[in-house]
Amino acid sequence: MEKTIITCDDGYRLTGHFFRPATDVPRGAVLIAPATGFRHQVYFSFATWLSEQGFAVLAFSNRGIGDSRNGIPLAEISSDLVDWGTLDLPAALEKLVALSPGLPVPQRRSLMTIHYTFFLLFWR
Repeated sequence: MEKTIITCDDGYRLTGHFFRPATDVPRGAVLIAPATGFRHQVYFSFATWLSEQGFAVLAFSNRGIGDSRNGIPLAEISSDLVDWGTLDLPAALEKLVALSPGLPVPQRRSLMTIHYTFFLLFWR
C-alpha cells in the first residue's frame, strides 16, 4: 500500500492509497470511491483483499474528508456532492489509470453513480 496524492482540475489535492496487485498476473484495476462523509481508510481491508485477488486498487477520500481536508478547518470547506462527482471522481479515476497502465478498469453501477449522474445533469 502506497500513499498517493491526486490533483483535481481545480488544483485541490486529495489523499489516497494505492494497492498493487499481489499476484503475478494482474486482473484489472478498481477505484474505491468512498461513501458520503467516510474516510477511505475504512476500505483498506476490502482493498487488501482485492489486491490479493490480482487487482490494482485506489481508495481515496473526497475533498473535505479525512486526510483530504489538507489541514483546512471544516468550517472553511465549501465542497459538495457536485464537486465530489465532477472534480474528485474523474481525477481519482485518471490517477488509477496512470498507476495501473494497461489494466482494464471494470465499470460498475451503484447507487452513488446514480446520485452523481442526477447532480451532474440537474444541479446548478
